[in-house]
Amino acid sequence: MEVIELIKRRYSCRKFDPKPVPKELLLQILDAGHLSPSGMNAQSWCFYVVTNREKNLAIGKKIEEAAADKLGEMVKKSHERGCPDTVFYGAPAVIYCCTKKSGGVLKEFDLGLAVQNMLLVAERIGLATVPVALAKWYGDEIIRHDVGIAEEDDFFIALPVGYRAADSGDEPRPRKDDYFKFIE
Repeated sequence: MEVIELIKRRYSCRKFDPKPVPKELLLQILDAGHLSPSGMNAQSWCFYVVTNREKNLAIGKKIEEAAADKLGEMVKKSHERGCPDTVFYGAPAVIYCCTKKSGGVLKEFDLGLAVQNMLLVAERIGLATVPVALAKWYGDEIIRHDVGIAEEDDFFIALPVGYRAADSGDEPRPRKDDYFKFIE
C-alpha cells in the first residue's frame, strides 16, 4: 500500500474492541517509532507499553474523575456510545509516549515524528489508534505514578492501540481546504 493511501485511510478510534493485541504487533509499532528521524539523531523518546486493559481502564477512570468539571460532556457522550472510559476508549493496550528530560530542544518534535510513524504502521497492520493529549493535561501525575514513568522521562502523549469496535461509529473527519499558500 502506498504511504499516501495509508495517510488518507487512517483516522482516530474512539471505541475499541477488548480483544488483546499480540505483542508482535505492538513491537512492529514500537519499531516504527524507534526508526523515525530525530534532530541530531538524539532519539530522545521512550515508550511505556501497558497491555493490561484493566489497568488502563483504571488509569482512565482516575483521569476522568480528576478532570470531571472539564470533561463532563465528553464523558457523557462516550458513555452513551457504550465506551467504558473517555480517556483510552477501552483500548486493550496503551503506549505512553515520553521524551527524555535531557533530550534537547527538539525532543517534542522528534516524538511527534515517532508517533506519526507509529500511527501509520498500526493502520497498515490492521490496528486502530487515537493520540490522546488530554491524558497529559489532566493525568500527568496519575500516569507517572500508576505506569511508573521514570524521573528522567517526561510523559507527553498516550496512544491507545487495539482493534476498532464493530459499533464504534467512528468516521474520518472532514479536512479544511484552506491549509496552504504558494508564495511566488
